[in-house]
Amino acid sequence: MEKILKKDPDAVLAIGTSAFKKVREIKGLPVIYTMVMPSETAGPLRPNISGVSMDSDPAASITAMTEVFSKARRIGVVYDPRYTAAFVGEAAKAAAAAGVELVVKQAHDPRDLPRLLDEMRGRIDVLWLLPDPTVLTTTMVDYLLQFSFQQNVPIFTFADKYVELGAVAALVADPYAMGIQAGEIVKRLSTGRPGAMREYARKPHLSINTKVAAKMGLKIRGEVLKRANNIE
Repeated sequence: MEKILKKDPDAVLAIGTSAFKKVREIKGLPVIYTMVMPSETAGPLRPNISGVSMDSDPAASITAMTEVFSKARRIGVVYDPRYTAAFVGEAAKAAAAAGVELVVKQAHDPRDLPRLLDEMRGRIDVLWLLPDPTVLTTTMVDYLLQFSFQQNVPIFTFADKYVELGAVAALVADPYAMGIQAGEIVKRLSTGRPGAMREYARKPHLSINTKVAAKMGLKIRGEVLKRANNIE
């Protein structure tokens, strides 16, 4: 950080979570982030910090789920309010507008997860995994996938790596598009626009694990499969 400040820049662009952690305490000049885990930007941030979330707009995810799982009416979400409360609040509004129900459970510790999933047994049609560090520990990811296969409840998530592991689908932020958004924020800041600008990732792509979908007996419409990144 000392090297950065010695150069007297007009702004700082942080790419990635580790980089953002090192510069988030800078004062007096704009800090713009991208490719940062949403949990790192969920709490109060300095007014000089702007950026692009790795999350897609909750409404876009709800729309994608209703397209992929056309018969689903109950979407389960387990989350830690310390990290994803604001996102889940917006998601609940988007779900209501789309005519589907969000079944939410709060986890304050990874060890809460087995009990919370048991409470959702038979009550959900899809399980939505968010980028929540309390829920997505290595052990709990295995447990979530096991629950999905045992209950025949498909998982929808945010990253291709989970689709490769056995989730049925994901809406994935595009790094190139996020870079463009970060550049647009810098441009707006350079014209003197006041206040922080924090945006959801635009132009996410849909990924589908067709093999897992077939094993679960899911019939996904051809037009949805045609525009998706198919993973086996």
